[in-house]
Amino acid sequence: MPETHAARRARAQELIAAGGADAALITSLANVRYLTGLASSNAALLLPAGAPGVLATDSRYTEAATRDAPDLELVTERFIEPALARLAAARGLRTVAFEAQVMTVEQHQALTSLDGGPALVPLGRVIEELRMVKDEAEIALLARACAITDQALSDALPGIAPGRTERQLAILLERAMIDRGAEAVAFDTIVASGPNGAIPHHAPAGRPFAAGDLITIDCGARYGGYHADMTRTVALGAPAAWQREIYEIVAAAQLAGIEAATAGADVSTVDAAARGLIADTGFPLPSNPGSTCPAGAASESRTLSWCAPIGGVWGHRGLGCPQGALCPPGPAPTPGRRDHARYSPRPRRNSSFSSQDEPFRTHAGDTTQWPPPTISRTA
Repeated sequence: MPETHAARRARAQELIAAGGADAALITSLANVRYLTGLASSNAALLLPAGAPGVLATDSRYTEAATRDAPDLELVTERFIEPALARLAAARGLRTVAFEAQVMTVEQHQALTSLDGGPALVPLGRVIEELRMVKDEAEIALLARACAITDQALSDALPGIAPGRTERQLAILLERAMIDRGAEAVAFDTIVASGPNGAIPHHAPAGRPFAAGDLITIDCGARYGGYHADMTRTVALGAPAAWQREIYEIVAAAQLAGIEAATAGADVSTVDAAARGLIADTGFPLPSNPGSTCPAGAASESRTLSWCAPIGGVWGHRGLGCPQGALCPPGPAPTPGRRDHARYSPRPRRNSSFSSQDEPFRTHAGDTTQWPPPTISRTA
């Protein structure tokens, strides 16, 4: 997609010029990939405000860089940042903006100690701000990542049976994502069964599933550098009444959050809509539910979750919010009377989404439903 990447660089150059710098030194690997198409463990981009960019990488990635960024000048060096800083000075670029959120103090000191090197000024999160608005190419990659995740879960669900362990299911699910076309998993898969469901980031272990378990699955595929993130809870056997109750409450809270996610809404407003519904039912809420942040090759991911505990088990539904949003937990609204019928549980709508997409973009093929899938197995 050379034309797409060139258009992205052009938008970045306008912002670099507006900031008063002669060029920017892009060292975030995610941002380099966004602007050039090159996925590399060692790459940087020198992007002048008024001239074509220069891509630097080492000899391991020369062929990939030539293939993925044919319209860019290529510098092949092991130590790429000093090489680009010297090049900037040689070309009369006196002020170079750098990504302070990425560059280490040691790297910065190495560049500022170069004889005749450019002056360095912070760039800020200019490229991340550009990335928050997704183009059609990105949306297509996101849709594919979500579809792979959804299909893989459907493939893995029949494998849930008494005696199978959390770790075995996690491996089965990850294998299914790869088989469906994922380049990798987006983050470490979570499978939390029974009492382990009370641990938000439980690492799948050797606990065997048992009839009556609620099993929470948090998984995602990475495709083209973009991450999907999906959370589902299934029941092994017929759900007990209390399990249905908590599932319905959390499902309704999720839908309340989705309804609150409108253009211009603050993430604390979305959080409060879901949190307030749970609080109104009388169930306790965690005092500081965090956001999960699996880092991505092309973008970071953010997920807000609302949980309600009963008897050591949590009903759990994941919600995505846009990359770059801080996603702080918002304060719960003051308890009061509310038209609860408005928030009564409804059939689940399709809700596979990636944090790099619009917050709640839906995709065809989601098999999730209410009542939750009942996995009936005998030992």
